[in-house]
Amino acid sequence: LKDLSLVNIARIYYEIQRFENADNYYSLVDRGSMYWPESLFERAWAAFMRTDLNLSLGLLLTNNSNYFYDYEYNPEVEVLRALTFFQLCEFNNAEQILLKFEGEYKPIQKELKAFLTKYSSKEGQELSDQAFDEYFADDHAESRVQPRLFLKVLRNQDIGSLVRHMDVMENEVNLINQQKSVWRDGIGSHLKKNLERDKLRYKKKAGRYLLKELDNQYQKLGDWMAQSQIIRFEIVDAQRVDYQFKMKNPELQSQAERKIDFATSREIIYWPFNGEFWEDELGYYRYTEQ
Repeated sequence: LKDLSLVNIARIYYEIQRFENADNYYSLVDRGSMYWPESLFERAWAAFMRTDLNLSLGLLLTNNSNYFYDYEYNPEVEVLRALTFFQLCEFNNAEQILLKFEGEYKPIQKELKAFLTKYSSKEGQELSDQAFDEYFADDHAESRVQPRLFLKVLRNQDIGSLVRHMDVMENEVNLINQQKSVWRDGIGSHLKKNLERDKLRYKKKAGRYLLKELDNQYQKLGDWMAQSQIIRFEIVDAQRVDYQFKMKNPELQSQAERKIDFATSREIIYWPFNGEFWEDELGYYRYTEQ
């Protein structure tokens, strides 16, 4: 609760464009908190707005580490990464990130659209229990939707509480089945009918919440896809201007090839990143882009 309070105070400061204050509150969120990855991402936005682009990229590197990637669903990380590289005039990097982003998430967007359309009618909404089973019970090997999206969905308290309740009822049915036949076939049979009836009611309700939450994620994904297209258009335009400028100023090419020595503060021990993630380094990465 304390960590969530810190995140929301930071969001208020971000909203009134006091990005330094927002950064301070985001940095107070405990590293072991379930809200820490989310606070890192939002802090990266605050750093971007303060034009501390190297800090922004460093925080996003933590978001993309193996410690979080498998269970934190946040496609917007890639959009912000591309936007930051664009601001640094690293147009090729930005374009590659966006192409990879679109290649990974367009199939998910297409699948979500088909799923939501299937249950969009009044008759389809009556089958919300089947919508729930389609992803949470049935074999769905051909699905392109990432499991981490459903981990995010289950953090919705309305859905999560219903799923936990259904798990309890399933355990009750298993316990009944383990009893002696005299009790199991008598009162046990009556109890199982009640449990199955209640479970269907809960599943229909969970299915409706699932459809609503997946529609929310589908809408967000559509917005990020639109942003990706806009940034890619801006990249092409910026590359054209860049080429024109370099043609008029050929002497800049020789200067661009000079190696830059990055000085670091005496208070900080600087270790170059070699592609390995270590838990105690998470959240402390910085880029050295100029």
